[in-house]
Formats: sequence, C-alpha cells, structure tokens
Amino acid sequence: MVKLQEKNAIKAEWIKSGGVLRLGDVLELPLRNEASYKDAVDMMDSILDEVGADEAHPLNGLLEILSIFIEEYERKNYAIDTSDLTPGELLKSLMDEHGLQQTDLKPIIGQSAVSEVIHGKRKLTVDQITQLAKCFNISPLCFLESGTSSK
Repeated sequence: MVKLQEKNAIKAEWIKSGGVLRLGDVLELPLRNEASYKDAVDMMDSILDEVGADEAHPLNGLLEILSIFIEEYERKNYAIDTSDLTPGELLKSLMDEHGLQQTDLKPIIGQSAVSEVIHGKRKLTVDQITQLAKCFNISPLCFLESGTSSK
C-alpha cells in the first residue's frame, strides 16, 4: 500500500513538475495485480479527497491518468458494467447484491438521502461517492461514470 507520505510526495511532485511526473517510477503501471490496483485506488481516493469538485485543481490530470489505468484493470478483472445505470440504479443494485436495506446506509449518506438518490431526486456528493465505493469495495468511478449513456 502506498503510504500517506508517499501519496503526498507524489501529489507534490506532480504539481511541481506541471504534470510531467513519470508515474511508472512511483506506482506499478499498468496495473497487473490486486496490490497495484489497490495502491492506485488508494491514491485516487486521496486525490479525490483533496480535489473535490474543483475541475481546475492541478491534480486533476493525475486523477484522470489514474482513472484510465484503474478503469482498464477493472474492465479486465471485474464484471461490473455501470455504463447504462444511473447512480441511483447502481446503488439499488449494489444494495440488493449485498442484502442491504436503506437503513444500513444511513451512517454513510442518511436514510432519506438513500431513497432520494435511488429515485433520482438527489445527486451523490464526492464524499458520499467515496464512502459508498469503500463500502462496496468498488472504484468511485463506477458512480462518477454511471448514467453517462443515453437512456
């Protein structure tokens, strides 16, 4: 696992270099095994925590690159296709798959919020996406890219 100080050093070097950092020197790329995948997801979570919704943040380029490698690994190793699901449909599907009720997710996003997300009345925040991804052991990208195709 990439340690916090290593993550901070990678992020600082990325900003300092103007996005010219050789990621292969600090992370195993392409992702070839579960350990390198978990390191990349951990790094992405750390960046998401810092970047939030700021599209102009200097770490966005690093976030995009990591997401490409993570998405490729997931496509090869996990059979979760969320491309035609809204975030609410994905959440409902994951809850069903794990035998969870709305009350089970109350500590993460609030019971009434779960219902609103499932029914498309509320969008998930970056923090909620991060927490749900950890809860279900999936990439936050599954929620970020959900529903991007036309229905």
